[in-house]
Amino acid sequence: MTETKLYKKWHIPICICFFISVFLLLSFPLPVMAESQPGSGEWYRLRTNHVPFRPAEINLDSQGQLWMTAVEEYDPAVWCLDTRTGKVNYISNSEKNNYLGSSYINFINKPQLQSEVVYAVKDSRGNSWYAVKDKGVWCEKPDGQWESYTRENTAGQLPSNDFQRIRQVEKSDGSTWVLLISYEGLAVIDSSYHLAEVRTMEASYNNYMFNDALVDSRGQYWIGRNNGVEKGDSLLNTANVSTLFPDNQPFPPLETPITGMMEDSRANLWFVSGAYVSEGVYCYQANGEWAHYDLKSLLSARNQVICLAEDKFGSIWFGLNYGGLVRYTPNLSGTSGEWTVYSGSSLGLQSDDILSIASADQGI
Repeated sequence: MTETKLYKKWHIPICICFFISVFLLLSFPLPVMAESQPGSGEWYRLRTNHVPFRPAEINLDSQGQLWMTAVEEYDPAVWCLDTRTGKVNYISNSEKNNYLGSSYINFINKPQLQSEVVYAVKDSRGNSWYAVKDKGVWCEKPDGQWESYTRENTAGQLPSNDFQRIRQVEKSDGSTWVLLISYEGLAVIDSSYHLAEVRTMEASYNNYMFNDALVDSRGQYWIGRNNGVEKGDSLLNTANVSTLFPDNQPFPPLETPITGMMEDSRANLWFVSGAYVSEGVYCYQANGEWAHYDLKSLLSARNQVICLAEDKFGSIWFGLNYGGLVRYTPNLSGTSGEWTVYSGSSLGLQSDDILSIASADQGI
């Protein structure tokens, strides 16, 4: 079992059941579930009453809706929260878990969701994408038609039926493609909903596993694996950064699995690791130079970072493995900045284990 799988097995089931997914939204109206009223610049907690149970992932779409998945649910489901109205859409193939009822949650029946939904997101074209555990990826188009992507209906081309993440790829011609990420490999779906490119593990060794991937604003491909991070001009043409940059630059070492990545609004790329051997946060800056931030040295914090997000002011937020929340606020030149750490108790949470972060106009 790899470090990535150990991390997934140990920490997601242990997560605390308040929206540790840390969308501490600062001003939108909420259902009765709110524990305290939001105020300007204040942290507050949104109680879930165990619906969803153990939330694990949260994503914000272009319409301002938060898409939430959960682990260890009795039935498959996705929750979609409208940050402007506080209304929650409960998307599932069964209404069994809708304990709060229609006064607070609107049930939407989706028979296609026949297993735990691992990841859900809506793209800029209005397509809703669902990574369904062991059932492949399902796409609901705005007209209600569905496309599915499984090993069976792609003649075995897909590397797996179990994908852990879905990313949008905005192409230079204005089209939107989708990148599917599984531990066994990667796949790209083009704007015509066709399987355009597939990459599988070169060998069955743990070091070759895929954890995350993205295409940056320059069209470059970045792939996070158990043996560091790769960069290239296509899904099939990448190389480890250790072979692409001088040894005196602080890029992620081969010994560190890269489990998460993000491009910020200033075209800097951030790389994190949730593994026990993590040495902190790495940044490939827009000027082509690497920077390394050892959170243990900077803040006496843990270096195991589970998630990250950028807020509307340009600050970068990091959720730590039992280490609370860390904010990096860059200075005007963008070359350095201020680091701040928040404990779980200071956020009104009952745990320091931050599993997912999303950024909306109202806050983090």
